[in-house]
Amino acid sequence: MRNFLKRVCISALVLLLCAHTPVPAEDAAAQFAQAPALAPAVTPAPAGLEEKIALDLRNIDVVDALKFLSLKAGLNIIATKNVAGRITLMVQDVAVKDIFDIMLRSNGLAYVKEGDIYNVMTGEEYRALFGKKFEDIREVKVFRLKYAIPEQAFSLMDSLKSDIGRVLVEPETGTAMIMDTPANIQEIQNALSSLEQKNLVEVFTLKYAKAKDVEEQLKAQLDAKKVGSIKSDERSNQVIIQALPDRMRDVEKLVEALDKKTKEVLIDTQIIKVKLSDQLDSGIEWEGLMKMGNQFGTSYLGSAPFSVLQSSTAAWQSRRAFMDSLAGTTGIGAYPFSGNTASVNSSTKASLGEKIHLGIIDKRRDFDVLLKFLQTLGKTQILSNPKLAVINNQEAKIHIGERQAYVTTTTTTGQTTSTVSEEVTFVDVGIQLAVTATINDDGFVTMKVKPEISSVVSTLTTPSGNKIPIIDTSMAETTVMIKDGSTIIIGGLRKEEKVSSSEGFPILSKIPILGHFLSSKTGKSERTELLVMLTPHIVSGDSLTTGDDRDFGTKPGKEYKEYPSFTEQPEFKAPQSVPEKDIEPGEAPEQEIKPYRDYSSLKEEDKEYQPTLKGDQVQ
Repeated sequence: MRNFLKRVCISALVLLLCAHTPVPAEDAAAQFAQAPALAPAVTPAPAGLEEKIALDLRNIDVVDALKFLSLKAGLNIIATKNVAGRITLMVQDVAVKDIFDIMLRSNGLAYVKEGDIYNVMTGEEYRALFGKKFEDIREVKVFRLKYAIPEQAFSLMDSLKSDIGRVLVEPETGTAMIMDTPANIQEIQNALSSLEQKNLVEVFTLKYAKAKDVEEQLKAQLDAKKVGSIKSDERSNQVIIQALPDRMRDVEKLVEALDKKTKEVLIDTQIIKVKLSDQLDSGIEWEGLMKMGNQFGTSYLGSAPFSVLQSSTAAWQSRRAFMDSLAGTTGIGAYPFSGNTASVNSSTKASLGEKIHLGIIDKRRDFDVLLKFLQTLGKTQILSNPKLAVINNQEAKIHIGERQAYVTTTTTTGQTTSTVSEEVTFVDVGIQLAVTATINDDGFVTMKVKPEISSVVSTLTTPSGNKIPIIDTSMAETTVMIKDGSTIIIGGLRKEEKVSSSEGFPILSKIPILGHFLSSKTGKSERTELLVMLTPHIVSGDSLTTGDDRDFGTKPGKEYKEYPSFTEQPEFKAPQSVPEKDIEPGEAPEQEIKPYRDYSSLKEEDKEYQPTLKGDQVQ
C-alpha cells in the first residue's frame, strides 16, 4: 500500500514539471499559425449626413443628444465645456444634417467644421471667434398648423425655401419647421397664412343621382389635389363634403352637374306574327310596301331604311326608284330590310331569299300602312303590345312565354353507399326582347336590340330517364340609332311548324278500328315570320312626348262628338193624394188596377217614357 502511494506521488510531480516547462518561440509561432483566425469586430456603417433616420428624444441633455447622434450617424463631434441645454425631438424619416442643425439652433449653439470634426460651441463663443452671430445665417421658425393639410404645407414651404433652407413637417402633430434666412421665413409665413383657412363643410341632398356614385366621382379629384374630403350617406342619399372656401364653389358646380335628372324613354313595342302564304317562298318581299306607301301618301326616312346602293361608290336612292329602274342594272341589297349583299337584277330578284332584316319607318300613320300591307300577305296577328319605360343606358327585358323545367340527376358514389341528388333547371321559352336605350342630346335614340323567339320542338331522354327539352331558337342582335318617334322594324325571325288536324263522324269516329274508316287526318307545315317594331318616345319633364297628334286611347279617323252640357231639370212633385173610398161588394172601381211589372220586362217605348209636369199634375 505504501509503495502504491509513492508511485502516485511521483507521477503527479512529473506531470507538474512538464506543464511548467517553457516552449520554444518557434514552436509557439507554429501553434499560433495553426489556430483558426478570429473574425474582426463588425461595427455598423455610419448613416451619413444625407441619410434619413427616426429619433424620439424627450427632454434630454443636449450633450447626450449630440453623443447619440454621433453614434447613430458616425459623426465626429467635439463640444466645449460651456455647451448646455435640453432637447425634445420626435421625427420620422428626416435627414441627419437637418436634425443636427435643429438641435444646435434650438439651444442657441453653433458649430465650426474642421476637416471631419464638428466643433460645437455656444453662440457667444462663435461670435467671439468670428465677429458675427451664427443666427445671422439661418433662423428656425416653428408653425402649428390648424387647418392646412401637412403634406400640402410641406409642398408650399419646400417650393419657397432658399438653397440653404431646410423644411421639416410632422403630420401626426401638425407641426411645420423651417430653417432659412429671415427674409425667406417671412415670405413662407405669409404664404402659409393664406393656406391656413378653415375648411367649409357642406351637406348636399341629391335628387336624382346616387350618393355612392357621386362620392366615387368626386373622391378622386379631392384626393388628387388634397383639398378636402367627401363622405356619402346612402340612407338619406346625401354627400358630406369638406373643402376650402374657394374650392367649395367648384365642388358645388360638379355636384350640380352630376345630380341631373336621368333621361327616360318609353319604348312602344309591337310584336306581330305573320302566317306566310304558299306564294311567299322567300318570306315577305318588302318592296311591296313601297306601292302601299305611295297609295296612302306616306313618307319614309331618306337613305336609312328604304334605300339601296347601286354600287360601292354610288349615292343612296329610294328602293322604289331602284326597283322601277331595275331592268339591266345590278345593285347591292336590293330587298328592303335585307341582309343580302349579292348582286341583284331582274332575273334573280324573285329567286333570292331574305335573311334577318332591319328597317325604319317614320310617323305613326306609316305603321297603319304597314299593317294593311301585311294583311295582304297572310294572316296577321299582334301577339303583344308592351310598353316599357326605361331610364338612360339601362336594359329593359320582355318575356312572353313560359319557363320550361327539366330535371338533372347527379349520383355521388362513396365507399359503401351512393347518393342521388336532383336539380331542377329552368329555361325561358317564347318571345324574349332585350332593349338598351341611350338617349342623345339631339333627339335621337341609340338602341341595342336583341329579339329572340324559341320553342320546344322535342325532348331528349337521358339514361336515367330525365327528359331534357330541345329548343328551336331564332335570334337577332343589332344596334341602331333612330329619331324620337320613329319606328324600327326587325324581321326575318321565321320558323316552320307542323300542324295536324283530324275530321270524322261524331262519336262513330272514336270507335276502335271502325273509327279509322270514318275519320281522316291531315298534316301540313305552316311558316310564320315574326316582326318586332320598336318606337321610342323620349320622356321629358312631367309630360310624355309621343310624336303623335292625337291623345292616347283614340283611333285614326274617329269622329269626336261633343256631349250636351248638363241643364237643370224641373223639380218633380208627386200628385196630391186622393182620399180612399170604400168600394161596395159588386161595385166596379173607378180606375183599373194593374199589377206592377219588372223593369227588365218593359218595352223600349215604355222605358223611354218621361213624365212631364203641367202645373201640379203629372201628364
